[in-house]
Amino acid sequence: MTDSDQEIRQELSALVEKRLSLELATASETNIPCASYAPYVCGENLQLYVFLSDLAKHTANIRSNPHVSAMIIEDESNSPNLFTRNRLVLECSVEKINRDTEEFDQWIGLYKERFGAIVDTLVQLADFNLYVLVPDQGVFVKGFGQAYQIGGEFMTEVKHITNPARQTGSEN
Repeated sequence: MTDSDQEIRQELSALVEKRLSLELATASETNIPCASYAPYVCGENLQLYVFLSDLAKHTANIRSNPHVSAMIIEDESNSPNLFTRNRLVLECSVEKINRDTEEFDQWIGLYKERFGAIVDTLVQLADFNLYVLVPDQGVFVKGFGQAYQIGGEFMTEVKHITNPARQTGSEN
């Protein structure tokens, strides 16, 4: 990883740590899209843990189609230009974390640290379940001409996305 790649990773990490919720795109069995959001806790390799209600449409969609897109985006009030808000978009597979596991206890503990006492209430509700969004690949955008493919086994590979048409002089 080059110094530039390391800088991109640091900026990406700062965005993920600063934000508290993600935008979630799911699709039903019949491919009807659903946009929603969820608070999250980030694990290693950009795995995102979300605590969702079974009553929500996005959870029903996840159960029937466990592939989602998740976006973490800079707050509008912090961006000098709404067209260039920093954002990370991840294509993810979704896995449910069973309540009777150490993994569940670990991540719910981190949820409590991040979101406070409301988590104690939500844990008592039988319809809430913990899911992990495991990224397959992603794109980090930090401005015009500054988009980076994020990937690899540990989501640490960074590749600047360029416009092939501009490189060849083609207009198509």
